[in-house]
Amino acid sequence: MYQYRIVDHAISKARVALAAFAVFSFLLLGSVIFNLFFSLLDYDLTLANIFGGVCIAALLLAWRYLRRQRRSMRILDACDIETDEDSRQTELVAHLKHLIFCIRRLSTQRLLGPTQTKEMLRQSLELEQSLQHHPLRDDLIRGIDTAWERIIQPAHEQLDAINRQVTRAKVVAAAQDIYQPPFPLFPPLVALYHQATLISEITDLYLPQPSMREYLRIMRDTWQVMTKGDFVRMGQQLFLGIEARHHLGPAGKDIGQAVSLAWVIRCSARAATLRCSVFNDWSLSDCINEMNEYIATEGIKDLHQSLIEDLKPVLLPVIRRHAPLAPGVDAVAVANETWTTLIKALEATMQTLTIEAERNRYDAYRPQPVRSESPSTPPLQGPAPRLRRAKRRKTNRTLFQRFKKWLRTSPYPYTG
Repeated sequence: MYQYRIVDHAISKARVALAAFAVFSFLLLGSVIFNLFFSLLDYDLTLANIFGGVCIAALLLAWRYLRRQRRSMRILDACDIETDEDSRQTELVAHLKHLIFCIRRLSTQRLLGPTQTKEMLRQSLELEQSLQHHPLRDDLIRGIDTAWERIIQPAHEQLDAINRQVTRAKVVAAAQDIYQPPFPLFPPLVALYHQATLISEITDLYLPQPSMREYLRIMRDTWQVMTKGDFVRMGQQLFLGIEARHHLGPAGKDIGQAVSLAWVIRCSARAATLRCSVFNDWSLSDCINEMNEYIATEGIKDLHQSLIEDLKPVLLPVIRRHAPLAPGVDAVAVANETWTTLIKALEATMQTLTIEAERNRYDAYRPQPVRSESPSTPPLQGPAPRLRRAKRRKTNRTLFQRFKKWLRTSPYPYTG
């Protein structure tokens, strides 16, 4: 339903109605407070002064809370901070100050360890002190590179390892709650609950001590990436394409649900990680492109890892329950054969995409001859360094398009 305009229109109208109700409630509350103050003023001056002081203190506390909430959104709402070689001195200074703020907040993450956090604080202090000595453009650019490459990226690498462990544990927990529930549960609510808690845990990793607004912003942006990029239904279409080529028997429905669940959780975790890792100028289209690159290169590999290492103990009993009840039929052997067929089909798909990726990468970086009338003109030796990232994105985007074309060959074609 996220693709229909009526949903966006209804949401915008609901926001306007909620804002109008909030303004009306605020004006009504203000009029009641003023009437009560003047009534107390006629009755007793001391009570009126006490009531006025309480109201002023409440307003100050509310203003402080709103200011803190706005300050907590300083990273997610940051925009117009991207810099390049043509940026002005003031833009470079603002960029470096913003990175110093991000480093200091990241240093409050206890999972990084006291030694690394102290080193991060020391380096951020050095960067801040360099701003007090009227640095040149080269010094500012060097400081920005240092903040990203020597401080933020090593910290994110450690948090990425923890993130992978949390995601794997969440895939297992979601499958256990659906196929081995402690009490009757509604599967869609279970999947939604585990995705929401996973996104909140990822937010806690990369944005220590987040506010409620930050939680909601990360969840909203992740939902937009998953829906507008149409990554939600892709796992089911992937399984249907596999099952069309390799019959999995009566257990195919439960296996397909498990594959889709693992796919959605993996993609949600990746989208939330990409959102939390961008400290300024986040773009929905760029994040969708990054997700396309992830699916074309690592998405199916992560799904394969989840099935092999995490979901096998949970799904094998489910497959055995679907074994035919006939004399001489070994349910364990049937389950193992079905599981082997699924894994081989997924590995064949993964190998095909890997070969396509290598072929596209080779075609992108292969030197192209230049037609010229002058024999002294040397041919091009390959793409320039600044164009390599664009070439890589184009290669991965082509591979992702081939992957979607492969999905369309299933009996239930992918319509994304």
